[in-house]
Amino acid sequence: MILFLVIFYDERNLSINYNGRENIRDMSAMDLVNMNKQLSESPLYVYNNNGDRFDISTEPVINDKPDILQSVGSEYLNRDAKDFNTYTYNGLRVPRVTSILNYCNNNSDFLMAWAARLGDKYEEQHQDTLDIGTKVHEAIAEYLTQGTLYSIKNLRKNKDEVFNCLKNFLSWYKHVTEDLKWSVDIFLSEAPLICPWYGGTCDAIIDINGKRYVVDFKSSKRISTDYFIQVSAYVWMIENYYPQYGQINGIGILRFDKVHKTYEDIFLEFDIPRDYNFIKSCQQMFWLALNMFYGMNVLDNQAKEIKAYKKKTSNKGKAKGSMKQLRKKE
Repeated sequence: MILFLVIFYDERNLSINYNGRENIRDMSAMDLVNMNKQLSESPLYVYNNNGDRFDISTEPVINDKPDILQSVGSEYLNRDAKDFNTYTYNGLRVPRVTSILNYCNNNSDFLMAWAARLGDKYEEQHQDTLDIGTKVHEAIAEYLTQGTLYSIKNLRKNKDEVFNCLKNFLSWYKHVTEDLKWSVDIFLSEAPLICPWYGGTCDAIIDINGKRYVVDFKSSKRISTDYFIQVSAYVWMIENYYPQYGQINGIGILRFDKVHKTYEDIFLEFDIPRDYNFIKSCQQMFWLALNMFYGMNVLDNQAKEIKAYKKKTSNKGKAKGSMKQLRKKE
């Protein structure tokens, strides 16, 4: 996922309003040698009036609380929208993490190119992808909790893809438990998480060698940045709303290929500074996406009201005669 944070500053000071507090940055304190340079794999740029930019992605995290805009409490917020149809918090419907990230990705060149290549098969392929992911998640959860795979016994649709994912999962599990001698214990599987602003279902919380990780299983072709943002959003909910789940020590992304005999696993740990800062950056990026999601929901409904009002009050003239008649007059 690609998000751009554009903050304009004058030549001397940078003003960022974050969580209701204004943070004034002295631009002279920034190393001008790094102007217009990318300093990390996930750059976050601020721009001055001349178009020069600084990558602040390596700067310390400003705050670890979500910056929720006033749009959450707006009278124009439509909680009946389809993206609010899964989770509720104290009776209020909230969007799911994946819906928020998908919304921000909805106009990506990759998605449009993929849909264009598939043509009429786009919806069918999209549904197959979701179905494979669901079946794989269910089977892995069953295996980790019960040691069985009965849920896929009578599977017919997408059978080859699901079975290949599971073979890769079993290869990974055998490697880490037998070859690496990891201690792997499932703490929770398919755990729903909900807070006042969003919700989601964590694939698993797993204890590995005495450390607790929030883990997401994927059957995609590659590990996307979105996955880190998604799991980091789950971690924030657990830390702030689910203390009964204990201390979280890190996150994990496990990808099991649908076609090839391969898997990937990436684990990030809070006690490693680089990992910790990356997870916090992912959380901040998610809050930017969350604000965009809520803000656009409000603006969309305001726009509908304005268009309806303008339609009633505008003085539209009706063209007389067809284009053919007009050409004759000319």
